[in-house]
Amino acid sequence: MTIETPPRSGSAARIETDICIIGAGAAGLAIAREMIGKGVTVSVLAGGAKTFSHRAQFLYHGRNVGRESFAPGKARFRMFGGSTTRWAGQCRPFDPVDFEARPNMPGTGWPIEPGVLEPYYRRAAALCDLDDWRFDPPVCPGLAVPDAGDVEPVRYRHGQQVDFAQALGPELEACDTVRVFLDTHAVEIVAIGQQVSHIDARSTGGHRLVFSAKTYILACGGIENARLLLASRASGANGLGNANDLVGRYFMDHPFFFGGSLDLAAGIGPEAVGALEGYEQAGIAQRSHGAFALSERLRRETGVNGAAVFFVSRAAHKSSPRFLSRGGVALTRVVDVLMHRELPDGRMRRHLPALLLRPGEVGASALERVRGAIVKRRTLAARFTLETAPNPDSRVRLDPTRRDRFGMPQVTVDWRLRDSDLRGLDLLQRGLTRLFADGKVGQLNLHGARDADGYPVSMEGGKHHMGTTRMSHDPQTGVVDSDCRMHAVHNLYVAGSSVFPTAGYVNPTLTIVALALRLADHLLSADRSKRPVQDKAPTRSDRSQTLKTF
Repeated sequence: MTIETPPRSGSAARIETDICIIGAGAAGLAIAREMIGKGVTVSVLAGGAKTFSHRAQFLYHGRNVGRESFAPGKARFRMFGGSTTRWAGQCRPFDPVDFEARPNMPGTGWPIEPGVLEPYYRRAAALCDLDDWRFDPPVCPGLAVPDAGDVEPVRYRHGQQVDFAQALGPELEACDTVRVFLDTHAVEIVAIGQQVSHIDARSTGGHRLVFSAKTYILACGGIENARLLLASRASGANGLGNANDLVGRYFMDHPFFFGGSLDLAAGIGPEAVGALEGYEQAGIAQRSHGAFALSERLRRETGVNGAAVFFVSRAAHKSSPRFLSRGGVALTRVVDVLMHRELPDGRMRRHLPALLLRPGEVGASALERVRGAIVKRRTLAARFTLETAPNPDSRVRLDPTRRDRFGMPQVTVDWRLRDSDLRGLDLLQRGLTRLFADGKVGQLNLHGARDADGYPVSMEGGKHHMGTTRMSHDPQTGVVDSDCRMHAVHNLYVAGSSVFPTAGYVNPTLTIVALALRLADHLLSADRSKRPVQDKAPTRSDRSQTLKTF
């Protein structure tokens, strides 16, 4: 039995291992799985149990102090499997342009070429249980798409078995060289000079554990990676690896919002836009769907940020002008708090004024919700997402006044956007309107109130936390190098979306897993060369075998 719970009492336990992985989400479990049978011992610290626990989840509490989004305590899950236990399995690789330095977008450009990840995307597709590793554009019957247009169709895929704890747990449990420690919480990474000495951790009851390894991998997510580094102050007041004040900066998320609906023309079906038949179908009855994104050509030539939209069958009233008005959004936010679907996190203070000052909008939205519950009419709702430009002032910090039960400071998340981030949205909406009108597909109805900065009031983050330990060849502009090793600490690596220099417009998990597999290969290769990657794509029936070799 290698999935275990640490002791709750007694003297401090010391665990010796070759590789210590902090975090048991997509990145951490992908790396651990790659180490099976490779002659190395691995210890994985899972900050929760196999089942959800509010006691563990409370350790994620923090505050949003910038743009409104989901509360830090609700935007991720602290348990074995991490947030893969809750995600919808939506996947798409980054486009080649996402890795390039773009004009008019400071801070863009990755220190690796896009081709480097191609074989790892194929392997990641197997781990994410996709039905195909290819992402060829969808066929849109009845819609003529210009070859060099500003908007192009793209494909997303959905995994079916997307909970990494369920998918990989049995293999890890059967392995005698990988040990997973449940309810084990890292509180400090202790370094001496440029080497990590050990990890100081606590069991759920507060019992101290010390993990000593040759190599350490930090894989706790885009917020928690920064938090743990900033809180590790034994070697410096600014935190570990933070001499250049970059840890926690460049925090990115994907702005998501519903911005209207599409009324199809007579004789035109939802397949013309590759619509998702409903979120409940994703990964089960429907393994892929289409979307429309700003073309790579346009992004490369102009430096505009990425933007995309897909259409999903949804209750019609949830995409109406009344639902997306200021009063309608305020009603949604307040009800979410009252129904415990979201933490307060300042939402009542922000939205109660609109609730009181816009009674007409609130009343109209409430009445429409009641009618919608009775009539149950559906429409093709337009779900928009944006890429945000790297911004050093958008950051994760430690809260100087609030600590968790182990004494670690909680986080404050100061999510900031630039005015230029609206460019991608504006170009996408104009391009879509022209494309659908010229193709006689239907009428794109765009609506929804905007805030003082010009962003939709219904907009929130996608819970895709990125950028806080960004990758760069230069330690003056990044926290880790192209191999995801920290510049300042030679035996500490960082896995996950916190190393992304840019966010693209797509969900990050497929790229998280691809980078994790690349890091595993790097660690397993004594001469730092990559192991050969099998050319044959995996099938669903031989997935258990291809996960080991593909």
